[in-house]
Amino acid sequence: MPACRSLLARWALCCLLCGLPLPTPVLAAISTIDQVRFLVGDGDAPPPVDAGWQAVTLPDRPAVRGVRTGSTVWYRMRMVQRGTPTEPQLLYFATMRNGGRVYVNGHLVAQIREPDPMHHVDWRRPHGIQIPPELLVAGDNFVDLRFVTGLGDPALGVARIGPADELRPAFERRMFWMHTTAQTTLIVGFVSALLVMAVWARQGMFFVYGLFGLALLAWSIRTLTMVVPVFPMTIWYFWRIVHIAATGGFIVMMTLFMLRFAGIRRPAIERACLAWCATGPLLYLIGGPARDLTIMRVYGAGLIVIALVMLAATAFAAWRVRSFGAVALCASVLLGLAFGVHDYLIGLGLLHPDRPHLMHLAANPMLLSVGILLADRFVRDLRRIEAAAGELELQVLERERQLDEKYQRIRGLEAIRVAEAERDRIMRGMHDGIGSRLQGALVMLERGVPDRDGVARMLREAIDDLRLTIDTLSPGQGIGEALANLVWRLAPRFGAAGIELGYRPFPTEDSIELPAESALQILRIVHEALTNALAHSRASRIVVQGAAGGSPPRLELSVIDDGCGFDQRTTAVGRGLSTMDRRARRIGAQLTVHSSDRGTRVDVLVELPSRRTAGPPWPDAA
Repeated sequence: MPACRSLLARWALCCLLCGLPLPTPVLAAISTIDQVRFLVGDGDAPPPVDAGWQAVTLPDRPAVRGVRTGSTVWYRMRMVQRGTPTEPQLLYFATMRNGGRVYVNGHLVAQIREPDPMHHVDWRRPHGIQIPPELLVAGDNFVDLRFVTGLGDPALGVARIGPADELRPAFERRMFWMHTTAQTTLIVGFVSALLVMAVWARQGMFFVYGLFGLALLAWSIRTLTMVVPVFPMTIWYFWRIVHIAATGGFIVMMTLFMLRFAGIRRPAIERACLAWCATGPLLYLIGGPARDLTIMRVYGAGLIVIALVMLAATAFAAWRVRSFGAVALCASVLLGLAFGVHDYLIGLGLLHPDRPHLMHLAANPMLLSVGILLADRFVRDLRRIEAAAGELELQVLERERQLDEKYQRIRGLEAIRVAEAERDRIMRGMHDGIGSRLQGALVMLERGVPDRDGVARMLREAIDDLRLTIDTLSPGQGIGEALANLVWRLAPRFGAAGIELGYRPFPTEDSIELPAESALQILRIVHEALTNALAHSRASRIVVQGAAGGSPPRLELSVIDDGCGFDQRTTAVGRGLSTMDRRARRIGAQLTVHSSDRGTRVDVLVELPSRRTAGPPWPDAA
């Protein structure tokens, strides 16, 4: 071949130099074969010439001439080859729905999957069969095609044969538009449907988004038949019902979407569309594969009517909105309706079966237009939400500022109230404690009572009470530290009387804090109990101990001595015990006294205030 091309180039150059005319190459013609022979018969080898062939014209539908499903049919084509072929030829079928086996001059050159009892086959793509040049002879050549008729109304289209390099572009163009675009639609449709449905379900957006997602899903399922040619017979019946439902579901969902888009709310129309959508699968469920063609013709006619409703709604929306997107959507719906009617007429046999199915091409612009409109609406909704969120944020900031101002005023008032309450508490404590003792000492001095020990005792008690008050005012000091200070101050006085005064701290490292009033009353109760023990118990050892815990949390303080005790049944309640009981009731505590000949025990039980859970700081907190 390169040598021939070199010789041709040299000859052309010589012709140019010598002024001779260039030879005009004659391109091999592409032949169209539509007159063939037909035979119904079994066997894997081509039948002989005298087997009873009938003349038919392509395209041919065996079912129209009474051939039953599952029968083996043969087509014989005659082509004339001028001269000895040197290049491979391409046998091109635009429509070959049931596949089959192709023989050239008795030699098997191609075997395309065909129906069998276990599988349904429906090829929606073209077929190109390359014929090696060594199988062809000069003159008459015969191509035999064998296939098994499947369900429905399979057709064999017109055959075209010619040089492979010249005929392959036509085959590849149809392959792209019929098969590759269907694959793209299937993948993009499924992904888009899942994305739209997920966003719609998660965000709870408008109902039209859900309709669009369902339409995408239905169209993807319907397109699957264009891509997958072989189905097991065990699932074909179920799949056919799903395919019919998906076809009707796409048109009905898009119609409902267009009605909502146009602002038309007609429940009767919506219910009628949904009812017709369910009619097709129901009819197939009742009639079965034997009534497939009749069901699809009736069901398809109803879907065309629904599509007309969709077109009317879209046209109304375009007239009302008068935007480029609405007009483009109306044009895409019109195109989809025209292509749908075109495919419907092919199914009826009113148009040539070799004409390409176009509905899957028109649905893509329609879905794209709807997707652009929804995306634009989604963006506009997001902008409105962002604007509302910004306005709400400003309102929240203003409200926070107002709350902060109110909080500052309330905090100032609360600080004044707390200061006044604390001042009243200190004044009441000084009046009841220090003041009464100083007043008693002053009265004794004014009356000239020569009781220096009594005056000293009163002054000492006044000083002790003053120190107790100071301890409760010390910041960061808990009840444990205050008790330790009290015992430490009183220990020398008790030691001088021959009494060992001890303190057992709380079994916890955390500081136990009480309100100042409660802490002061507890310290006074402990001080009163120690004073009574010093005066009356004749003890050798006194212990102050505490414990905290439980649920709800409680604080328990005990003053225990090993003195002589007293009889609680016969001894009248003295001033000291009544004072301690009154102080305990003032803070909601419980006072118990147990005494025997082995000593006395005074217990004070009070609930601890619950700790507040840490929350967000106030606006002015640092």
